Amino acid sequence: MNPAPETVYEGLSLKDLARHLSESKYHSFPVVDSSGNLSGILSYFDYHEVLHEQPLDHLVVAKDIATSKVITVHPDDSLYTALEKIAAKDFSILPVVSRENPDRLLGIVTRRDIIGAYNSAVIKKSPWRE
Repeated sequence: MNPAPETVYEGLSLKDLARHLSESKYHSFPVVDSSGNLSGILSYFDYHEVLHEQPLDHLVVAKDIATSKVITVHPDDSLYTALEKIAAKDFSILPVVSRENPDRLLGIVTRRDIIGAYNSAVIKKSPWRE
């Protein structure tokens, strides 16, 4: 889990989002409110069609185009649960949230994290391992 993921503020304008994306190596981001609580998730599919709409670039904010029903995992969820959730909709990231407060973003896990952990677990149990 990455405990300090790159996030996008829900009030970020489309113009500023375009600048943020051009400076980032990521394509998906948890969207947070002013308190740092999870309010959505923003992926390429959410922003790619509207990103360069000049008339909208000061009117539309990240929260307007973000997906608000976010699929999440908890720190104590199994690897299988995370793998099921990330594969079900072909997500690239899953926010990790507190079980007590599902709005509290604790970090993210990526598809690479999950597959890497899965591969490590399989290799450990492999009868061919020396």
